[in-house]
Amino acid sequence: MTKEKLVTIHVHTPFKLTHADNSVQEFGKGRHNVPESVGAHWFVEAHTEALGDFTPPNLDEAGAQRIAELEGKVAELQRLLEIEKDKVVEQTEQLQAAAAGLVERNEQITALNSQVADLTARLEKSNGAAKK
Repeated sequence: MTKEKLVTIHVHTPFKLTHADNSVQEFGKGRHNVPESVGAHWFVEAHTEALGDFTPPNLDEAGAQRIAELEGKVAELQRLLEIEKDKVVEQTEQLQAAAAGLVERNEQITALNSQVADLTARLEKSNGAAKK
């Protein structure tokens, strides 16, 4: 597999490029490293300034070590994220159970209020009949 030569472009006006295969690539303001064929496209040239060839930096041992450290941190953060996701799921379930309990209590309150209204009406009726 041959590596395609990359060039650096500086986008001064954000745009979307539709490739021949109908895939769309968005470019925001700033520097981008793109294949030479993309950098030479007329639409890309209309929105950019060419900055020349891009050569990926060589990774020395310190760079490789730093990458390993960062990958370790990423793994730890992903682990912590999973723990937090589990907590959110548990709290969501607790909230849903509490909400269901509140709905049930509201229904009980409505039923009791109805009973109170019926008993009050009976009492008023019996007190009215006793006064006559």
